[in-house]
Amino acid sequence: VRERKNLLPTTTGIDLINTISNDLLKSVELTGIWERKLRLIEKGKYEAKSFMDEMKTMVTDLVVEVKKENNAAIPIHKDEKLQTKNLKTNQKLKSETNDLTCPKCKQFPLIKGNTAYGCAGYKEGCDFKINFVNYGKKLSQNQFDDLICKGKTPLLKGFIINKQKVSGRLQLNDRFQLILLQDNAPARKSKEAGLNCPNCKTGKILKGKSAYGCSRFREGCHFLIRFDKLLKKYNTDVLTEEILLMWEKRE
Repeated sequence: VRERKNLLPTTTGIDLINTISNDLLKSVELTGIWERKLRLIEKGKYEAKSFMDEMKTMVTDLVVEVKKENNAAIPIHKDEKLQTKNLKTNQKLKSETNDLTCPKCKQFPLIKGNTAYGCAGYKEGCDFKINFVNYGKKLSQNQFDDLICKGKTPLLKGFIINKQKVSGRLQLNDRFQLILLQDNAPARKSKEAGLNCPNCKTGKILKGKSAYGCSRFREGCHFLIRFDKLLKKYNTDVLTEEILLMWEKRE
């Protein structure tokens, strides 16, 4: 059993060593002999075939020797240290998922993968997934729990947007996609109300349920920016003057 940098023998391993009567097989001397011959083979001073023939002969002799001995069977012990380790591992895994249910399908539990949490019902079609790292920041277990149970995290620092660190809250939108609400979002929202439509030049930008549009849509202005496109391009669904200018240049 590995314990940090040390290898500790199990009860079964100790019983096996005590059963073997051949002292050479149990000693570190044998390993030293093998390593020395392997180095000689690397230098071309010893034949690999000779080494393999010696190994085969030694193993054959040992098998014959062991068969002649009347040793009792060695029971396989479940090592107490290993049992304790497995118990702690299981408890840790249980605490890591906390038996949380997928907020999207509301049927299957969430499971922890190598890089993300996801729904155990992915084979049944549920695609809910939350990466461990979002906007350059790794979520703690408590923060992830808040996101799932409350729909958003508390105010957090250290997110990366456009190579700059920002504060904000991660939140699940109505499509169960992860969005970042920056700490200065309220100021930006008040600013966005005064944005002019770049299409007709006279209307004002309005925020709908799934997109931004022009207040003169009834008069025929077709300006529209969907939230999902904003999220994909700028990692936010808040339309600011700066983003609007970049959007115009892109279009």
